[in-house]
Amino acid sequence: MLFVGTIRENLLYGNADASDERLDEVAADAHADIFIRDLAKGYGELVGERGITLSAGQRQSLAIARVMLERPRVLILEGRPTPWTRSRSGLCRMRSSASCRTAPPA
Repeated sequence: MLFVGTIRENLLYGNADASDERLDEVAADAHADIFIRDLAKGYGELVGERGITLSAGQRQSLAIARVMLERPRVLILEGRPTPWTRSRSGLCRMRSSASCRTAPPA
């Protein structure tokens, strides 16, 4: 879920003390960096309530990036698989100390 505010503000809900370098890192890992760079204001771009100004894939990428700022030991994703969640390398990019495993598709 995204909130009214900028992309930067939405990401910082995951870790208010995150550096710009860390924001760039998690955005790249969540495949959000490309569309963020294409936005007129980049991280300063305003998103509407629940991210209404973004596509579903962009909202998902930002939500995943926000969670990655928290450095979770375990991340469980539910719902239909997307290209990002199908990619084992995408899941392993979380750079946490936990081992990375993906469940077989249902």
